[in-house]
Amino acid sequence: MPANITMDASKPDGFPDLLKDALEDIWDGARRYHLWLAFATEDILDAYRHTSIGILWNAFSFLLFALAIILVFGLDGQGPTDGYVVHLVTGLLIWNFINLIINQAPTVFGQNERFIKGSKLPLSIFCFQVTARALILSAFSALAALFVLVWYGYPHSWAALGAIPAIIWFIITAVPVQLLLGSLGAFTRDVQQIIENVMRAVFFLTPVMWVAVPESHRYAVAKLNPFTYYIEIFRIPIVDGFIPWNAWLACILMTGVFWAAALVVFTYTRRKIVFWI
Repeated sequence: MPANITMDASKPDGFPDLLKDALEDIWDGARRYHLWLAFATEDILDAYRHTSIGILWNAFSFLLFALAIILVFGLDGQGPTDGYVVHLVTGLLIWNFINLIINQAPTVFGQNERFIKGSKLPLSIFCFQVTARALILSAFSALAALFVLVWYGYPHSWAALGAIPAIIWFIITAVPVQLLLGSLGAFTRDVQQIIENVMRAVFFLTPVMWVAVPESHRYAVAKLNPFTYYIEIFRIPIVDGFIPWNAWLACILMTGVFWAAALVVFTYTRRKIVFWI
């Protein structure tokens, strides 16, 4: 029997008891921050081992991709406008974080099979590991984005500090996404293929490299896209200098739904994941 699964015939298996175990798993994983931070750091060091500039390649890749988009989509006949460049880098920064979290979620448990089957670590610790890894990588991309912002004279007001709670909210949202998609991805590998294909398409439907002009078809697409609101709570304080409370309300509601769905799915699948991977 796998080391991290213990069975007690006398223990009831009702939903309240399973939910209690799931919540304890999440809490136990969260408080072992020293462990999942070490795992995340080791992942990054391994990925950039034997490179000349290490993780700075992440910042360089971010700037190169942004430059390519600017050259293709940001020209107005003479050159890219300051507003478009800042719009792009702020949106791209958050999209990259979201993309990392969602694309890696279906395999979060499968990639850690040896730890799950060979130890008593809480399953949620691997969700925190992926979240921390994505956050560290995004931090280096943020250095490149900050350089661009300062170069173009942004931000214009203290309202830009409103982007900080947005970052915290992304972390709070990333964990249930990992738990939800990770549990489903352990059950069937089709989830990974679905997510990868959907995310490629959704990128073009999200106002990252284009601007949602009011009363246009793009504006309608943007407002129907849930990713728009997560990008807006970070981008608007920096670019436009105010807090988008409507977008915040939408994000709070969506994150609440993610947590509810994640808890239900993780509660029912937690004991089975070790046998699926």
